[in-house]
Amino acid sequence: MRSRWPLALVVLGVALASVRCARDMDATTRRWWSHVEILASDRMEGRDTGSEGYRRAGRYVVEQFVRAGLKPAGEIGYYQPVPLRAWRLRADRSAVELFGPDGPRPLRLFHDVTISVGAALPVRVDAGLVFVGAPEDVGAVDVAGKIVVQFAPPRFLAGAQSPVVAVLPPGAAGLLWIESTEGPEPRIWPAPYAVTMTLAESSPVRETAGALDIRLNPASAAPLFDGSGHTFEDLAARAARHEPLPNLALRSRLRATFVTEGAELTSDNIVAALPGSDPEQALDYVVVSAHLDGYGRGTPRAGDGVYNGALDNAGSVATVIGLAERLERTRPRRSVLFPVTTGEE
Repeated sequence: MRSRWPLALVVLGVALASVRCARDMDATTRRWWSHVEILASDRMEGRDTGSEGYRRAGRYVVEQFVRAGLKPAGEIGYYQPVPLRAWRLRADRSAVELFGPDGPRPLRLFHDVTISVGAALPVRVDAGLVFVGAPEDVGAVDVAGKIVVQFAPPRFLAGAQSPVVAVLPPGAAGLLWIESTEGPEPRIWPAPYAVTMTLAESSPVRETAGALDIRLNPASAAPLFDGSGHTFEDLAARAARHEPLPNLALRSRLRATFVTEGAELTSDNIVAALPGSDPEQALDYVVVSAHLDGYGRGTPRAGDGVYNGALDNAGSVATVIGLAERLERTRPRRSVLFPVTTGEE
């Protein structure tokens, strides 16, 4: 495909935050919602990357692009296969415990804690904990062999003020983030699973020893501070007010065993194009994109293990489909490329 540099890149994130009710919808909104209902239905099984549910959702998107009159722009028709390497935590063979003044407390994976699976994930952990109130204090605190505990900033909140250690201090065993309940998209517990995917051609995710990156449910954080002279509730309130926080050598230790498994898979991007109506300007491409995959199946919530992903990200894909339908009727002068991607973006 010949093209000059793309004129614009439009990335559609979360589409509409809510839909009031069917009687208030206009025809465009009803059609948008019909796409969302199909893509986020149980039949799509949460559209996990590379799964049969994802392939089923991909076929639906292709059908809509064909119906809208878009041209195939993938490597195999509308499809662009993407080889991936995945590493997943085996929660059934892994365990995390907090050892405090009152003895051991098991922490349930995905309910109390979740982790980042990657090159830095150690197989075994047995380390003390130190709470560091501010990043500038890291050099003044003994973190050697210890896990640094911090309050995480609100997720996806630009400019959030938080005493976060951006880089793991030398000699530290890892980072433990107490998740925030604030922000536009606080983490929902239980977490579905812990998995990392990379392009198959990139460096493989290694199972070598390294540093731990763990996220703690704030509802499970109180025992961390037993015997420290401070309570989690008090420290969390001070952090919310952006007040200075102390540095604390906590009396708890964290012991864990992690088992991961790797897999090779292929998942398709869906790529379609609408040629521009102006012979000269058609060489410029506007890119409109959204990712199709979701979480698939994971830790059940209220007995339901399918993570349907209506707003993450069926709503955005439905918006892309709707825009393709409208642009095909108006035929813009510049060409429009519609990549609906796998593996997030």
